[in-house]
Amino acid sequence: MAFHSQKSPLAPSPISYALRVSLVLLIVNAIIQISFASSCISWLNALGHKTFQFFAYGSRHHLSGLPESLLITHVYTSNIAAIVALIIGLWGGLSLWLRNLTQYRTGGFTKFSRYFYYLWVSFNIPSLLLTNAALIYVFAITNSQDGPNIDRDLAVDLNGSSYTRDTWTPQSWLEAVLRLKLLRDRVYTEQWLHLINAWQYNLIARE
Repeated sequence: MAFHSQKSPLAPSPISYALRVSLVLLIVNAIIQISFASSCISWLNALGHKTFQFFAYGSRHHLSGLPESLLITHVYTSNIAAIVALIIGLWGGLSLWLRNLTQYRTGGFTKFSRYFYYLWVSFNIPSLLLTNAALIYVFAITNSQDGPNIDRDLAVDLNGSSYTRDTWTPQSWLEAVLRLKLLRDRVYTEQWLHLINAWQYNLIARE
């Protein structure tokens, strides 16, 4: 006589397992995004008090660490979207845990866990819209300011004062700086440019 083991009524379904894995990935990705964006903001604030040294016309000159007109609102937008994603991920994990805990039970706490879960589901839609809006906004800003070069004559005349021509994003500014003949900090600047690009494209991973 064959005996068939029955599945525990409290055991999560495969769909529930997949959802939990997705939430873990969302939380990890959001933490990475927050770390990237926050580090970039902190570094940019420090860079504003420094200067680059570059070689032109046979001598050494100074260039301000940041231009006068720098767009960084998209960095903050990305950070806000990541924080919201982190909240949604933690909220979702707690909702699923409570839902599984109160499965096949009755009472006030069961109703609370059910409503808590439904509220989390409803908040996923605005969270997704916010992430999509942040993604579109970030790439729109960076693409619109892509390509300008630093005028060496103007940079020489400014002698370390804030660069006054054009509007820049952190990416476009650092790319333009790296096209100069830097006397130091080239590798360091390249590393930070890669990091700034990383948080931008990490937005896609959250979709």
